[in-house]
Amino acid sequence: MEDAVNLRELVLLLGRHKLLIAATIAVCMILAIIYVALARPVYRAEVVLAAVPQDDAGAGMGALGGQLGGIAALANVSGTGTPSKKDEAVAVLKSRQFTGAFITEQDLLPVLFAGKWDEQSATWLGDPPSISDAVDLFAEEIRSVQQDSKTELITLRVDWTDRELAAAWANLLIERLNEYMRGRDIAESKRSIEYLNAELARTNVIELRQGIFSLIEQQIEVAMLASVRTEYAFRILDPASVPDEDKFAWPNSKIIVAVAFALGLLIALLIVTIREYWSDQS
Repeated sequence: MEDAVNLRELVLLLGRHKLLIAATIAVCMILAIIYVALARPVYRAEVVLAAVPQDDAGAGMGALGGQLGGIAALANVSGTGTPSKKDEAVAVLKSRQFTGAFITEQDLLPVLFAGKWDEQSATWLGDPPSISDAVDLFAEEIRSVQQDSKTELITLRVDWTDRELAAAWANLLIERLNEYMRGRDIAESKRSIEYLNAELARTNVIELRQGIFSLIEQQIEVAMLASVRTEYAFRILDPASVPDEDKFAWPNSKIIVAVAFALGLLIALLIVTIREYWSDQS
């Protein structure tokens, strides 16, 4: 019975201040609509990727590397036993070094910090931003990488105000990543071959020479495969396409208006509570 009375009093209280509550909510929602109308839209481009499996030769190198012990380890051909280099490639994609190199290569500082850049004089307004500032911005607000634990597919997302640039950056990031991983592995294979050739010249043991020959042959195979594969670390299943002009990731009008309604209601209830408190005190 007491709960029913309290509920009735609450309804009467809200009824007495219904115009104030409605006006507060309306103001918040109008401000939200104005923000949505004036905010610069941010578009999202996505690339869906699958990790390229490691070749069976990798397992063979691991077994043979175990037999040859220290020589194979020093030559960096001991093998990891992992089915792919997915985790390593994702780590490189997120790394500051790779991101900074991409920003420098594409000359993105004037694009990322357009508000501080004077195009006419091609000079910075005030202190110029650093590559470190650009990397932080890129990692926190522009690029994101998500992995699906069930399908093991990877999605690279790029959010930017220019929809064409967003799609171009997303596709180019994967292209550059594959090039980087391929070039690095080719360089490592060449260094391993040089080391193994030097070890080959130092020994006359037939069994050891045969093992070193096998390692050299496998390293040559690794370098050859890397040279001909354009999709080296990741295979692109669905490349990024330019989003439609009216399909942007932010601002999300539904979410913003819903939050504005809830915020308006909260502010209105707070005002009503304060007014009732001061009314009781007087």
